[in-house]
Amino acid sequence: MQNAAIRIVLFLLLLVFCAPANAAMGNCRSSAYLARFDARLASSTDFLCVEAGRASVNSSSGTSHIRLVHHVAADWAALPGVIRAFNNGIQSSARALPSLGNFRFTDVTILLIDDLPPGGSTERFGQIAARTSFLPGDECLISIWLLGEAARPDTAASVVAHEIFHCVQRANLSQAQMLSGAGGSGAGGDWWLEGSAEWFITAAMTAPWYSSDRVRIFDEQSRVRPLNRMAYEAYVFFSWLGRSRTRVLPFLSRMAPSSNVSAQRTAMMAALGEDQWLQFAKDYMDQRIRDGQGASIGSTPQRGNSMLWNATRTQRINLVPFVLSRGDLFFECGSWNVSPRPARFHAAKARDATVWAAIPSSIDARDGRRREFRFVAMASANADTPMQITGTLAHRCTECAGTRSIDRCLIGTWRMTADGAGQVMRQFVPAGKARLANYSADGSTMTMNEDGTFISGARTNARISGDGGSAVTQFSGQSSGRWSASGGRVNMCPDAGHHEGTLTDARTGKTVSTTPVTMVNTTRTYTCTADTMRITMPIGRSGIQIVYKKVSGPR
Repeated sequence: MQNAAIRIVLFLLLLVFCAPANAAMGNCRSSAYLARFDARLASSTDFLCVEAGRASVNSSSGTSHIRLVHHVAADWAALPGVIRAFNNGIQSSARALPSLGNFRFTDVTILLIDDLPPGGSTERFGQIAARTSFLPGDECLISIWLLGEAARPDTAASVVAHEIFHCVQRANLSQAQMLSGAGGSGAGGDWWLEGSAEWFITAAMTAPWYSSDRVRIFDEQSRVRPLNRMAYEAYVFFSWLGRSRTRVLPFLSRMAPSSNVSAQRTAMMAALGEDQWLQFAKDYMDQRIRDGQGASIGSTPQRGNSMLWNATRTQRINLVPFVLSRGDLFFECGSWNVSPRPARFHAAKARDATVWAAIPSSIDARDGRRREFRFVAMASANADTPMQITGTLAHRCTECAGTRSIDRCLIGTWRMTADGAGQVMRQFVPAGKARLANYSADGSTMTMNEDGTFISGARTNARISGDGGSAVTQFSGQSSGRWSASGGRVNMCPDAGHHEGTLTDARTGKTVSTTPVTMVNTTRTYTCTADTMRITMPIGRSGIQIVYKKVSGPR
């Protein structure tokens, strides 16, 4: 009698709850329909389903419904708060979906499966496993299993929201795009399939407890692992992208319909410009990313490699596509010229600055205080990008010739008008043996700064002819360093530069290059007036005079 009474109660419940309210949705009493959720239900002959919740969604496809069903005698369905938790996820998702902008949607049935372990490939969320069918059809089917008797429903709402967003993806993307993933293992389209679904949870409700695990994994791996080789932890990127919710679906629509790495990268490059990818990297490093509810995701970016310059050198960095590279740049005492190549994909920020910018082309650390910069890069490319940062020590911190004294008459920019070449010819070449013609030193200048630094550039050319024929000579170079002056003597202490020349035979066209000139500290006598400077080089009997005219500066 007792069993008969139970059967009567179950039959009455079946009459009340089982009949689908929407003819387009499947019949949950059909074993063939149930088998689409879990193949093991194909043999079920007594699955008495109960509809335990429903919500409507308006989209460009019209009005659709999300329903929650389970077996009438599911053991844990009656646990306090279980159904309420799942329905909270459904209702919260339905309220959040319109904020995505224009989207398509289909009916969704969520089946809670009791007394069976998870079947086939599933997603795991704590003590809940779930799977959404990506196969085409009029209805999106979500299977959910609680794992074991000790399972708690505290993640039920977030699991439902995650899977409902898979239904959004299914309705708006191609089947090839939906099948580009690898089951959450971190290959193909996993990063955007799972990352965006994790973000949608926070668009619908407060972030679940395990979102912090997604962020922690991103923090640990993003400096070496490409974004396109991630899965659920790509939630961090979509939290950044989803600051404007209507950007998410258009971005997803441009993702690759292939799991191929190159296809994924190409799609990423087309979906966002390189400046936007770099902006994501900068915002992440500044801990400015917030979830769908506007709360900080709580990221803790790890530091990268330290790169130190205490002498001229080149730092080489390999930028792997879509890896969030980072590091610290340190420049010791001195004045530095800095040249990064390529000049894209990266940014820097001084320790006391608030804004990211390009790596400075010049850095003045002559006050003895080390200059420190944070460095970040994200190469939106389809192949590794070799990068190098060359730091050239233009001026050292030490005194030139043991003094910092200067003659203010020498301050300014000077243009060479005579470098003594004619004098050298007259003193050292026998008369008639060689002739100097077409001589020009117009490109030779020197700037002597009040702070005791200088920059010089040399460019001369001439034709020399004699008994053995004629040749064209060219000499060029530049240097920088420190200077001092007192008692009619000027000291030049070059710290960086390069000088060399060529000699080209006018008849054969053969060119011979000179060995680069080694720069050394020098001390020369000089005279200076308001517009003329004469420097004497100790060559020959009376020395050779180099004459400069002032171009700019105090007179």
